[in-house]
Amino acid sequence: MTPSNQTADQIVAEGLFRHQQGDAAGAETKYRQALAVDPHQPDALHLLGVLLFSDGALEQARAYIEEAIRIRSDNYIYFNNLSLVCQAQQDLVPALTAARRAVDLAPSDVGALTTLGVCQQKSGDLSAATDSYEAALRIDPSAAQTELNLATVYLETGDTRRAEKHFRHVLSHPSHQVDAAIGLAQALMRQGQADAAVDTLTPLLTELPDQAPLALTLSEALLRGDQPHRALEVASNALNRFPQDSALRNFRGHVLRDLECPQDALSEFETILANDPDHVDAHVNLGLTHLALGNYDRGWTHYHARTLQPEVQRRSPNVGVQPLGQESVSGRDLIVWTEQGLGDEILQASLIPDVAARTASLTVLCSDRLHTLFKQSFPDVYITDKTRPDFIVPEGARACPLLSTANELRPSRQSFPNHLGYLHADVPETEVLKVRYRGLCTPVTAAPIIIGLAWRSGNADYGPANTIPLSAWQPIFEAARQSHRGVLFVSLQYDADDEDVDELPEQLRPFFHIDPAVNHLGDLAPVAAQVAACDLVISTSTTTVQLAGALGRPTWHLPATGLARGWYWTFDEDETPWYPAMRQFQRRAKADTEDQVERVADALRLHLSTGNP
Repeated sequence: MTPSNQTADQIVAEGLFRHQQGDAAGAETKYRQALAVDPHQPDALHLLGVLLFSDGALEQARAYIEEAIRIRSDNYIYFNNLSLVCQAQQDLVPALTAARRAVDLAPSDVGALTTLGVCQQKSGDLSAATDSYEAALRIDPSAAQTELNLATVYLETGDTRRAEKHFRHVLSHPSHQVDAAIGLAQALMRQGQADAAVDTLTPLLTELPDQAPLALTLSEALLRGDQPHRALEVASNALNRFPQDSALRNFRGHVLRDLECPQDALSEFETILANDPDHVDAHVNLGLTHLALGNYDRGWTHYHARTLQPEVQRRSPNVGVQPLGQESVSGRDLIVWTEQGLGDEILQASLIPDVAARTASLTVLCSDRLHTLFKQSFPDVYITDKTRPDFIVPEGARACPLLSTANELRPSRQSFPNHLGYLHADVPETEVLKVRYRGLCTPVTAAPIIIGLAWRSGNADYGPANTIPLSAWQPIFEAARQSHRGVLFVSLQYDADDEDVDELPEQLRPFFHIDPAVNHLGDLAPVAAQVAACDLVISTSTTTVQLAGALGRPTWHLPATGLARGWYWTFDEDETPWYPAMRQFQRRAKADTEDQVERVADALRLHLSTGNP
């Protein structure tokens, strides 16, 4: 029993002492004794809430701390801890409100500023988070956790140089060494320095072999550094130590996809889902693998889980209507948006005619660079820029990513339309370019042929694998030079310049033309006209090859292997259902672009002599 001569404040002090000594049970007893003496003792309410928070009893913890705040609203620590509890509940609006109040009460407290930064970061307000963390570090430059948080924000915003600087600084703090090393490796990888990331992580993993996240990140660095077999070895060794680690198993499946072992990859993802049916990344990877194999019904079902990934949710527009869910598009007023990069958006646009035919009304949100082209291609559909959406929401409308309609519209290979092109370039502009290019063909003949070329990908992850230097295309140029037909190769490469021309022998340069009048870095409608002016397009995996396929132009595609190939190009096939006019020249080995180019050159010789693509 509590001695009758003790006040509630004295009992709380005893409880706090036990709390600080790690005696949670003793502390809880004292806090409850204090509340028996004075049910409105705010510190007892607050500290009991903190104890319950540490035990995972979030609802009770929140109730006690909120009651403490109701009694005493001038203590910033109460608000700071309430914010932490709300964050744990994923209830970010009240978490942010409480964190702001804590900072208002204690504007120079590093902990309060850091908590506010975390809330802002989780809410997607990265600029505000940066300001909060930097303010905290001005007060205490040694606040390692705050600096680590700041580094992660810089990494998330793409400022990898600043991220690298701060991760390196935090690396000297033993308690944050692992997280800092992982962050540093991520920053280095995004700067194209995968080997440096490997060098950073390898000795640390040797020192700390029980750190599964280190093994996972090292495996990723090895994969990015084009060492998939070593990546598989590291992931497999770590899995032997941590067989229940789903993140490691998911990444091992990812590496197996890159090594072109899709069935083994499927097994890994299915193993994860057997134990954790809600594992989002495993669903996504399982879906991508099925889609690459042409198992569209299963692929779409699992790939839909991407909409639960935080980075996808951050990029999705808030259109203010109910999601479509599992309902049919038929008869609906539907709002959809394209996802990912420009090439992906172009591919997804193949669904627009089918969706439009089934819905009562259709609104499509796309990137600004595709806005004009989509408007002229789909005149009966309302097209708007997803960065500045402008549309009226019909009552009862539903919304979803455009690609999510494929679950209903593309359940099998047979459901893909044999289209002649669903994007349409401006006809007068196309004809002007066609006449101009035919006049440049060498030699001048009655039946000239214009061939568009794109050879370099700027994709941050897979650009090198999808790049074949122009100098390596010489067999293709020679096939044209040996033909009696007039031929002109027109650059469709977005960043082509005189240095590219210098890669070619002088005798081949008259066959190659870079048109300075076409801007490949702006609105894609003029680029579409240039592509449409070509009789044949030959390209690695770039936005150009997607655009050519969408315009229905005869297209020869030189895909990479593994993950760099992309799920929509399918495994080991010469055709893709997305683009009926496209012929694929698969790479037989990861680095064997020479054989790939030679087969294209042979096909071109035949085409120039017979006219058959």
